[in-house]
Amino acid sequence: MTVVLALLGAKSLYILFVWLGSAALAGWLATYKGFPERYGLASGLVLLVLGPAAWLYVPFKKFEVAGASVGSDISVLAPERTRGGFVLATRWVRLLAQVADGLLFAVPFAVFAVLLGDGPALVIIAALIVVASRVYAPLTMARGGDRNGMTIGKQVMGLRVVRDDGQPMTVADGFGREFLFRSLPSGLTLGIYGVVDAVWSFFNPGRKTLHDRFGKTTVVDAR
Repeated sequence: MTVVLALLGAKSLYILFVWLGSAALAGWLATYKGFPERYGLASGLVLLVLGPAAWLYVPFKKFEVAGASVGSDISVLAPERTRGGFVLATRWVRLLAQVADGLLFAVPFAVFAVLLGDGPALVIIAALIVVASRVYAPLTMARGGDRNGMTIGKQVMGLRVVRDDGQPMTVADGFGREFLFRSLPSGLTLGIYGVVDAVWSFFNPGRKTLHDRFGKTTVVDAR
């Protein structure tokens, strides 16, 4: 075994783990979105990390059940329910929704970094992206109708933020939840609050983070 590892080298093993991990994650995402697992596995094996990244934004497959069009099977989620009768979002899916949101800003920044290189122009672009990322969640979650309570990441992962009082999310609700109760304290504590915020969801039946608790919101399945 030692000889095999020496021949492959550490970097080759890392690439192998990334390759297999990408295939597994892409396969799970394909199933979650209502597609055959083999589609995801194939895309992960061929495209590596681009495979699961692409599946994050694939719309949910629609199919007919008893004459009604429905989304993918929600049996992949735990059967716990909030007091309002919603299926709670899993922590894993919430994380993937945050990744999907983050990529919307990380990818443009990476493109500008390659095109502009280091310099004042890139600093300005970075500042604009930071500002956009701060107003993005409150504005998108305040949309009306079926998209209320959804960022783009939550939308593609089939999640929704709902207020505990049942009222629609507003810009003020989103600003409080995402900035006052999340980004600001995390920045002031150099990220320590962010860790506590995430871990908090493991110790209450509603899977609420601290910013959920302070913002009086719950994240639920919206498929």
